[in-house]
Amino acid sequence: MGNEFGHPEWIDFPREGNSWSYKHCRRQWNLADDDTLHYKSLNEFDAAMHHLEDHFPWLVSRVSARRCPVAAPLCGAYCFSTHAVWGWFVCFDDSHRPAPRPELAAHCSLHTPRASMRRLLYPSLQDNFVSLKHEGDKMIVFDRGTAQGPLLFVFNFHPTKSYTDYRVGAPCTGEWVLALDSDWSQFGGYNRVDGATTFHGDPMGWNERPASLQVYSPCRTVQVYKRKGTGGAPAAGGAGRSGAAPAVAGAGAGSGM
Repeated sequence: MGNEFGHPEWIDFPREGNSWSYKHCRRQWNLADDDTLHYKSLNEFDAAMHHLEDHFPWLVSRVSARRCPVAAPLCGAYCFSTHAVWGWFVCFDDSHRPAPRPELAAHCSLHTPRASMRRLLYPSLQDNFVSLKHEGDKMIVFDRGTAQGPLLFVFNFHPTKSYTDYRVGAPCTGEWVLALDSDWSQFGGYNRVDGATTFHGDPMGWNERPASLQVYSPCRTVQVYKRKGTGGAPAAGGAGRSGAAPAVAGAGAGSGM
């Protein structure tokens, strides 16, 4: 909540400090419905990111979610030890809703304090690797392992420079394709990267990764690559707050110069 994705005002619930005002207790969803503004594109990008995470759940480590024989019959699917932080367990049911269950801590020996909230929030090094932080090029590259296969994130923060055949480290070889591109036209971009392109992983290691790809990285954009054939439906620009994200043909897209 707040100013994410270009929201023009802050969100402030009624409280004593603002004299119990409701003035800023709202989200201006109407801005995303105005075709003359770019808020619609930002809303589409927000939906597409959530859609991609639905198919490649990178926000949860593969090694952190373990079925607990004690917790599962009581609270649902999975539980995570957090007693090193709070002294209780946080359990997640099949709807991915967290629920603190302190009474389980005394009965479950599956988890240890060292594998606590840190393990829930931050996966092991092999699942999350930052291979490049280049100040001159304004580039950041990292890969993230998920249960559906790895994702490779390539960020170009340079205001004017785009890079052709830019070599980036990858966790493995094979064929890679775009899963999400901030330069897609539905996000107000320019389709500078062809979404139908297949990128072939080179066995040549790069930046401490066992493989590498050569990609086109337009300025002021981010591309997310996946292994070809993984992750189910494409993570395309979605329907925003109102519905499910539709599949999109493999058109590349852009948002920059």
